[in-house]
Amino acid sequence: MGYRFRVLAGGLSFLVAGLVMVTAQVPEGTAPKVAEGLELTRWAREPMLRSPVALSFDDTGRLYVVETARRGTVDIDIRSHPDWLLDDLANQSVDDLRRFFRTRMAPERSAENAGWLRDWNGDGSHDWRDLTTVKERVHRLEDTAGGGKADRAVVFAESFHEEITGVAAGVMPWGRDVFVTVYPDLWRLRDTNGDGVADTQESVARGFGVHAAFDGHDLHGLTEGPDGRIYFSVGDNGFSVTNREGRALHYPNTGGVLRMNPDGSELEVFASGLRNPQEIAFDEFGNLFAVDNDGDLAGERERFVVIPEGSDAGWRLHWQFRDPGWARQTRQPDYNPWTDEKMWVPYFAGQPAHLVPALTNYSVGPGSFKYNPGTALNERYRGHFFLIQFPVAKVTAFQVRPRGAGFEMVNEHTLLSGMMASAVNFGPDGALYVGDWDGMWTPSGKGSIW
Repeated sequence: MGYRFRVLAGGLSFLVAGLVMVTAQVPEGTAPKVAEGLELTRWAREPMLRSPVALSFDDTGRLYVVETARRGTVDIDIRSHPDWLLDDLANQSVDDLRRFFRTRMAPERSAENAGWLRDWNGDGSHDWRDLTTVKERVHRLEDTAGGGKADRAVVFAESFHEEITGVAAGVMPWGRDVFVTVYPDLWRLRDTNGDGVADTQESVARGFGVHAAFDGHDLHGLTEGPDGRIYFSVGDNGFSVTNREGRALHYPNTGGVLRMNPDGSELEVFASGLRNPQEIAFDEFGNLFAVDNDGDLAGERERFVVIPEGSDAGWRLHWQFRDPGWARQTRQPDYNPWTDEKMWVPYFAGQPAHLVPALTNYSVGPGSFKYNPGTALNERYRGHFFLIQFPVAKVTAFQVRPRGAGFEMVNEHTLLSGMMASAVNFGPDGALYVGDWDGMWTPSGKGSIW
């Protein structure tokens, strides 16, 4: 095909139960492969963007890309601080989390934290203020000449850097606005003077990310529902949000799906009990699906799920820490309802009846997730879902069909392999656009859009 592909040495590293390091990587020199009938071309690369996490086109064909610099630098993960766990689980709001961080990383404890917390601001102290120095970014890219690749890139926004800020993980243009998700806020950005840079920034809702817990369990998955409302997903770091109408949405120990009107009113919980659904997708009939990350617990697997309104998928954050490894460190009981009662498996007689069970166990590290809008790619891929499986460096495609009161997965296969893909979305030209992390799940200054 006449393209070249480069992968950095190294790979994806992440912590799992028992504090074991697991690494996945694309071998040096590996070229990506696509399914028969498809062609792969590079549309943009660094320095136009870096470390892409999510992407979305606006009505004029401009691509918005959220990028992270905080992941792997100043984004706190409880797996590196097991002695913090019980105090972190006690947090019930983002204000609690802020107090917790400022206590554990107080300036007077600088020497205690020097071994793991870099003095990012250069003031000689290793404290919580160092967490405020690294910013997240939104790039806007476009092909102004119609040459089939991006030729213009501007930094649309660079901000989001409180000590409790997570990873920028979702973006969706909507009319004149661009919504961006990054703990602890859902943001609305707007370019009011047409210079390509956001000059207003409004928090539509605040209170997401009650616990430090696991990094990457963020606010993400922005999508338009069939009812014209905006839907998005949140990981099990939890949330405690008061909507504009004064209603408290207090779910501090689980993840789920929320929805609101485009103006931010009537924010509500659509479903709960999910662990970390990176993205959500509607089919053409209005059914909502996701692939939910597992807890890295012994014998457990990720879950392909349907998400009805008002449903509870069963997961609670504290069950993450009931496996024997964590129980020994924190003196918690090692009985775990999630695994001991097989709440993570598809329906079987005797399963706890309050939850909506998984349709099937599927995937390794599910990430970005999209549904064919109707006319994309080619005839073969009508009615298909597309899922990134990040640790194994591939994008898969599949369909669903009704089965009783639920669904079953059919025609599953690999669409793209050999690339550390991080995000997918469809463009106005009917192409599938793929964000490429370029080698590892740590910000490197690299990145591409294919």
